[in-house]
Amino acid sequence: MLDQKQVQDYKVLRKTASICHFCLQEKNEINTVRAKIIEVDGKVYIRKTCPIHGEFQEIYWSNSTLYKKFMKWFATGKGVDNPSITGKAPCPISCGLCKSHKSNTLIANIDVTNRCNLHCWYCFANARSAGFVYEPSTKQVKQMIKFLRDQKPAPVEAVQFSGGEPTVRLDIGDLASEAYRRGFNQIQMATNGVLIGKDYDVAEEIVEGGVNTVYMKFNGTNKQTNPENWYLIDDILNNLRRAGIQENRHGGVVFVHATINGFNEDQIYPIIKFAMKNIDIVRGVNTQPVSFVGRFADANAKPLPEDERLKMRFTLPDYIRNLEDQSNGKFSWEDFRPVPVVLPISHLLEVLQKQDLIEFTSHPACGIATYVFEVEGEMVPITRFFDIDRVMLAMEDMAVKLKSGEIKGGKALTFILKELEESLNKEKAPKKFNIQKLMFDIIQKGSFEALADFHYRSLLVSGMHFQDPFNYDLERLMRCVVHMTMPPDDDTEGMTPKLIPFCAYNSLPIYRRKLENLHGMSIKDWESQHSGLKINQRA
Repeated sequence: MLDQKQVQDYKVLRKTASICHFCLQEKNEINTVRAKIIEVDGKVYIRKTCPIHGEFQEIYWSNSTLYKKFMKWFATGKGVDNPSITGKAPCPISCGLCKSHKSNTLIANIDVTNRCNLHCWYCFANARSAGFVYEPSTKQVKQMIKFLRDQKPAPVEAVQFSGGEPTVRLDIGDLASEAYRRGFNQIQMATNGVLIGKDYDVAEEIVEGGVNTVYMKFNGTNKQTNPENWYLIDDILNNLRRAGIQENRHGGVVFVHATINGFNEDQIYPIIKFAMKNIDIVRGVNTQPVSFVGRFADANAKPLPEDERLKMRFTLPDYIRNLEDQSNGKFSWEDFRPVPVVLPISHLLEVLQKQDLIEFTSHPACGIATYVFEVEGEMVPITRFFDIDRVMLAMEDMAVKLKSGEIKGGKALTFILKELEESLNKEKAPKKFNIQKLMFDIIQKGSFEALADFHYRSLLVSGMHFQDPFNYDLERLMRCVVHMTMPPDDDTEGMTPKLIPFCAYNSLPIYRRKLENLHGMSIKDWESQHSGLKINQRA
């Protein structure tokens, strides 16, 4: 907590809105309150003002210098042209998406079940925690898949089947095939990998269905930090290799590291090193600092005491600091950029291709990323041999000039290729790193296919910190690019699915719970309908 002097000396960085987590905990009410993003002693806090509970604050980012650097890439996107909710909806209690949303969908999640074959202590999304089973029908899932491809001005390009544990569904391969048939460029599956490691047929089923990214829980390289699947990791990777996921449109595995301070923060660099040893199939490592939702902050249960929450709290700057220490300087905060840094690529391509494309307009505080290459046996971030900022600013400048007619396409491309050449330190870059060919391919093939080829030859090291009621920032929410897909409330003609920003769906009681209440059934009823099978079995 901040002391009185710190509270008096804070500097306001931005003004926004939030929700009062005290109102949520005490009355299960979602009350929007005024909020400020403030700087105190080199850290960033969100300070809220509730008419009932007064003023209070929560840590937002642990490094204000990095926050201010990232905010230079702040952007507002186009949103969607065909929102499910018309008019201006009250945020955040009437999402769908609505016209007030500032970003399109970068990736859409479809929860295909809340059943799971594990029972992780920090998870909030499984049947045993909820007390009932939610599992949309095959028809509903296919309806949601079509809905995503119908989004305007640009169709959703990436879908993720999530849960629960998607592999407990016997038809998961068929669902992936439907997504492939509908034209998704990226088909992901969020999984713990257990069934994939134990049964090759499961690996083959999902890969043949079209899954090209296995987004796999991997919280550490030892039993203490990752008791659920560390012992199966070689089997999981080998089964996916045998099934050919690495050949499936440059597919592979992304290790997902749920980082909890005091539990597994020492595993950040070891996981990256392990990923590099398996670079033939592992495409990335994504950290997700703990979000205090579900069991951690359930309005129907005893909330986690504040001192325990603050001890466990982990922000993205904490991740970078730990990575720098654990790697002895092989990584630093200068190597990372926020997600919107690549927005100029979309702007340039939109002008050249004369069509609307997906835009990476998430809030700069939502995510971080860098690409890592192997250079003479060492892991080297792309920023050590390539000036990303210079190239992105040049692309944005060319996009503006092309749109205004100040220059023509050929001249713009010549200028960009020159910038690429001058921004590359060839002595430090990996051999055969042809950034000009990559840019040409992006323009010719489209961003997703060409970037997939780039991704194939590197390791994406990234982080995404999802919000919870304590650090909730509505400015972030309105720019969310990770969306949850909900089926229609019923089968009435004309009813359509909805898209809910991830941090609304999981942080607020009105989305996930409403969905499960409308479409769920008791565990006893589910097991009875499935001939006595347990909810952790494939069915």
